[in-house]
Amino acid sequence: QRRKEDQAACTLLGVTWQHETIPDCIYRRDASGRHLYTSDETLFGEIAPAEEPLVEHLTRRLENLVPADAHLVVPLTLGGHVDHRLVRRAAQKLARPLWYYADYPYARTASARELLACLPTSACLHRFPLSQANLQAWTSAMAAYASQLTTFWESEDALHAEMCAWAASLGGALLWRA
Repeated sequence: QRRKEDQAACTLLGVTWQHETIPDCIYRRDASGRHLYTSDETLFGEIAPAEEPLVEHLTRRLENLVPADAHLVVPLTLGGHVDHRLVRRAAQKLARPLWYYADYPYARTASARELLACLPTSACLHRFPLSQANLQAWTSAMAAYASQLTTFWESEDALHAEMCAWAASLGGALLWRA
């Protein structure tokens, strides 16, 4: 289901995608077969030590798939979701400039202190103004994740209204480069 949603969102944005064989964290297990993430505390906590080889695997995959001169955009890890942490840690091992985005919907309730705690020390803010067409593409891509939509919004219209208000309050989309 999520892979189909990824494909639909990427198609709407005109970008290519690459899926790995790594399941979402709630399905991953350690060598003895025990689930690694069994509660909100673990789901939004640190990466399990048993997943260090997975971090290394993802780093190698990124190194092989993403050209060295490409702009790589990774989550800030607001909210602390372990899958977001995994991607960020793997990307940071590449030792190249990265762009960071505020993980939505976690960003909508994050405090300034939480944001600062997630930013790399060398991060520089870049603001990208968004046209109505940009906002429509962004919210349509978000709505492509139908399996998650009702977890956070009552409807696609509610998602669109919230994202338009959020982007307006920020003056566009924000990315941090480090």
